[in-house]
Amino acid sequence: MKEEVISRLDLFESLDVFLKRSGRAYLNYSAKGGRFLYAKILKRNNEIIRRLLLNGYSVLPVEQQIHADNIISHIEIWSAAWDKLASEKKHDNHDEFRFSNDSRFPRDSASALVAYCQSKVGKK
Repeated sequence: MKEEVISRLDLFESLDVFLKRSGRAYLNYSAKGGRFLYAKILKRNNEIIRRLLLNGYSVLPVEQQIHADNIISHIEIWSAAWDKLASEKKHDNHDEFRFSNDSRFPRDSASALVAYCQSKVGKK
């Protein structure tokens, strides 16, 4: 895997943006009947979050690494279920795309990471 060099500030700003975008993407997915188009947007956001957390893991303090672990674990479990359903047939953007998933999104961890990132970039 190619290592990406990312500054701490870029990491915190990017995590803040993509964690919020993922939340909005999920709300859109839910509001639009679980359509495949919105599921793809959510998947792309989650992949970016996972990559950012893995690449920036070492610069996070231990208490934030626990939150990162929770989110990474969820995304990996969620992505496996997503990939399984996506491989079963070709989906059109307007198709319903729902699957069961025992791993619930760790909202508390995401909120803690957003707050931490915002504190580092001077946002409130």
